[in-house]
Amino acid sequence: MQQSNVTNHGCVTAANLGIAPGKEHFDTGEEQPQRVTCLLYFYWLQERQHREVYVPARHRPLVGEIYEGLDCEVEFREGSEPADFGGMLSVSINAIAGRANLTVTAIGKDTVHRIRHARRNLVEQSHLEVLFLDLPIADPGCAFVAEAIEHEGFGFLGIGPQFSVSGDVLRFAYLVEPLAVSRSRP
Repeated sequence: MQQSNVTNHGCVTAANLGIAPGKEHFDTGEEQPQRVTCLLYFYWLQERQHREVYVPARHRPLVGEIYEGLDCEVEFREGSEPADFGGMLSVSINAIAGRANLTVTAIGKDTVHRIRHARRNLVEQSHLEVLFLDLPIADPGCAFVAEAIEHEGFGFLGIGPQFSVSGDVLRFAYLVEPLAVSRSRP
């Protein structure tokens, strides 16, 4: 599958760490020793448009490389702390896969609190193993929220082009159990 994506000029935009449980069977037909990571590839189906994005300064080089690989113009803008309440967060749970997707559709002063509260409930009460978080990259509050949630244990994964009705998202993950960088076979 990965070779097909490369051959057909797909562009890697994110690494979805631990997206599938270890009991998932792939080409090998055997159980994996830990949760499985998959690369996210993107193909354009419409005309590319210039992007104005708000990301933390330390992520700009990688985000710039991703947009360059997508052959898409990007302009990094300075963000700001949200001034008003009214953040909106939706949660989608896949209990079989042990994961949830948290999607911020509007950033407000309460967004970090909403994410923190959702994380606590999803991990402690629902016993999920991984949470994916998508932030609207074109929102001026995106960089502020990204900085705050990284202090909460979320890690930067990349971008999701056209992942929401408002456009591209900055993608993060919260892993309950760390993943081994290299795995050993029994």
